Amino acid sequence: SEADKIHEYSPEFVQLRRQHSAVESAINALGVQGLNALVMKQIVNNSTEQAILGDFNKTVDDAVMDSGEAHNNQMMQLLSNLAKAADFARVVFDLLKLAN
Repeated sequence: SEADKIHEYSPEFVQLRRQHSAVESAINALGVQGLNALVMKQIVNNSTEQAILGDFNKTVDDAVMDSGEAHNNQMMQLLSNLAKAADFARVVFDLLKLAN
């Protein structure tokens, strides 16, 4: 929704999200996988406390684990190919330069 987009781009949200790469990875994994319909129904129809007692924590755990597997795969590709690692480092550098 529009309110979610505004919240996700607020300076406070961006700062908190960037504090730890695992948070960013989990958020991205949830976005790629999408929260399943049951979890979304629990979030929409219950208080925060009730929703967290449902399937939400397992869904987040699954996203973190999937994210870890993706990071491991990326790490192995970069460590085994110096040209690819250099290209990746350049992309990261360019993104950091643009961010500041």
